[in-house]
Amino acid sequence: MSQQSGLQMQTLTGVRGQFRDAGHLPDGSVPEVIGRSWQRCASRGLAMNRPARQDPLGLAALRRQRERNHDLLRLATPELDLLAHAMADARGVAILTDSRGLILDARGDDGFAGRARRVFLQPGACWSEEHEGTNAVGTALAEGGLVEVDGAEHYLDENRFLVCTAMPVFDPSGRIAGLFDLSADARRPQTHARTLIRLAVANLEHRWAMQAAEADGADLLVRLHSHPSWLGTPHEGLLAFRDGRLTAANRIALGLLGVDASTIGETDWEALFDGAMTGEARLLHTRAGGVPMHLRVSRPAPAAPRRRPAPGPVAE
Repeated sequence: MSQQSGLQMQTLTGVRGQFRDAGHLPDGSVPEVIGRSWQRCASRGLAMNRPARQDPLGLAALRRQRERNHDLLRLATPELDLLAHAMADARGVAILTDSRGLILDARGDDGFAGRARRVFLQPGACWSEEHEGTNAVGTALAEGGLVEVDGAEHYLDENRFLVCTAMPVFDPSGRIAGLFDLSADARRPQTHARTLIRLAVANLEHRWAMQAAEADGADLLVRLHSHPSWLGTPHEGLLAFRDGRLTAANRIALGLLGVDASTIGETDWEALFDGAMTGEARLLHTRAGGVPMHLRVSRPAPAAPRRRPAPGPVAE
C-alpha cells in the first residue's frame, strides 16, 4: 500500500476533526469501508482520542486460547512463517488472530514489534473494533473481507502510526476461523501486502478444505475453476461431498458457484451440477448463471489418525 502524502494526511486530519465535532463525513472523504467503521465506532461511544488501553491475556490464558484454535494455528504456521519473513524485511509484523480478533501469534521485525506493543498490538490482546476502533483486524472481521487501514484512517489517534492489511480466514464449513494481518509503520510503503495476504489465505483455506475432505469421510472431492490451468493450484475451488451432500468447501469454490456458506451441509450434487458424479460436469442453476466449469473429480483417501501435540510455550 502506498503511504499517504503530506497533503492527504492534512486533509484526513481535517476530516477527522469534522467527524469528531459534527459526527458526519463529507462524501468521498474516506473509503466507504473506513466510513462505515467510523460510524460503527461512534455509535458505540468510542472517542478518537481515547488512550490505548488493553488487558492482554497472561501466558496461561493465552495458551488455552491457542489450544482452542489448534487447527487454525497448525494450518496457519507455514503461511505465518513466510509472512513474518516478508515483514521482517519490511520492518513490520505478521499477525494471526482468532475469529474475535484476539492475537494468537505475532512475528516479524523485533524493533517494530516493540513499538507495536506500546499500543498493545501483541499476543493476548484483542483488536476487534469494540476494543480498538477502526483497524485492519477488527474492520476486516466486521466486513468479512480484505481491509487496508492506512495511518489516520485508524479511528484511535494513538494507532495512526500504523499501516495494516488484514483478511479473514474461513474454515471448510464457511465460518470465519481467524485472520491474517500485516502491520508496519505508516511512513513505509507496503506495496505487496495485498498480494501476500491473499496468497496466504488462499493457501491455508485450500489445505484446510483438503484435510477436511479426508478427515470427514468425504467420498467425493471436486476441484473446479472456469480456467483449467488453475486446477491443482491453491486458487482452485474445492468441494467435498458425502453421500451426494456438500460437506465442505473453500471460499474460492463458493465464489465460483455464486453461493454462500449456508449451502454447506444443505445442498446436494444435483443442485449444483448437471452431470453424473464422475468425470466432467457443468454448472447448473446457480447464481453464477450456469457458467461452464472445468472439474476434476476424485475420491479422497481416508485421513490417518493424527495425535494432537501439547501446546508449546507462548512467547511474549
